Amino acid sequence: YKTTQARPEPVEVSYSKDYKKEAGILKIDLFSTLKKALTVGGIPAMKKHNYRAKKVNDINWQQLRQQFTGQALVFAVDVAKEQQFALLSNTELSESVLIQWNQLEQTAGLINELKQLNALITVVMESTSTYGDAMRYQFRQAGFTIHQASAKRVHDAKEIYDGVPSLHDAKAAWLIAHLYQDGLTKPWHEL
Repeated sequence: YKTTQARPEPVEVSYSKDYKKEAGILKIDLFSTLKKALTVGGIPAMKKHNYRAKKVNDINWQQLRQQFTGQALVFAVDVAKEQQFALLSNTELSESVLIQWNQLEQTAGLINELKQLNALITVVMESTSTYGDAMRYQFRQAGFTIHQASAKRVHDAKEIYDGVPSLHDAKAAWLIAHLYQDGLTKPWHEL
């Protein structure tokens, strides 16, 4: 049985013209240290994103108070059983810090630090099982606005924003913040 389907044309993957130009005149060891600008069919390729989280006790909260003075903030939480990840950022996502903490031991202290930022904070959480219920209650009692992000939408968006098909807790927090920024979350109304 033989099919007569046409083969798709190969996609051209190349380096940018500036990179190629410099590569022709540089020594090999210097060439490898230059920043490479990949293009796919002449369109710039997406850059990989680094998801390095800081533990809540290692964060300089005084510096964050100065950094985020007078800004509305988003606290995008990836809900898990024990280890939580959240991205604290301004609403434009131009300044952010990825935070990691243990839900049972460190949530109360984290909420206290967030309250001391003296900013309008919107907490965005996945609607994942019951793990986030107690934490959501604590955020609501602290006076934060709560938004709900669909777990399916987070899963479906795993490759959209950075071009990498992986999904882990730190990346999920980053994706939740982007979904909020794009208007793809909704206010969380308690039943």
